[in-house]
Amino acid sequence: MPEPYEPDEDPIVLWDDDEPVTDSQLREIVDEVAAEMAAGKTLVLLPYWRNETSGILQPAMMAYINHGAYPNQCPAPTPEQMGLIKQYLQLYINAPCWEEGEQGQLAALRKSVQEITDLASCDRWLDEAMQWGFDPL
Repeated sequence: MPEPYEPDEDPIVLWDDDEPVTDSQLREIVDEVAAEMAAGKTLVLLPYWRNETSGILQPAMMAYINHGAYPNQCPAPTPEQMGLIKQYLQLYINAPCWEEGEQGQLAALRKSVQEITDLASCDRWLDEAMQWGFDPL
C-alpha cells in the first residue's frame, strides 16, 4: 500500500517557480516588499492551508488529498472536514490579491464556492478554479 502524502519541510518556493529561493533572492524580495509597504501599500498575503497553525485544517486537507490519490485505501474527509475545506477555499478565492484578475470568472468562482457540499462538488470547484489558474492546493 502506498504511503499517504504528508507535508515535509520544503525550501521556500515562490509561485510557479520550482527553484528554491536563495538567501540573496529572499533578501531582495523582502527589501521590495518593505519598500512598497513604506510607500503606503498594504501587504495582502494569500491564505495557504499548509501555513495554518490551528492544527485542524491540515488534517482535513490531507484527508482530501490522500483520498483523491488513494480512494480505496484512504477515507474521504468527514463532513466536518469538508466544512473546513470549504471555508479555506472561500478565504482563498475571496483574497483581495485576486482583484486584478479576470473579474467575470472570479465572481463565478466566488459564488460557486458557496455551493460546495461534498467531495464531488469540491472536486468540480477545484477543477474549474485550476482551469483559470487558481490553485489552492
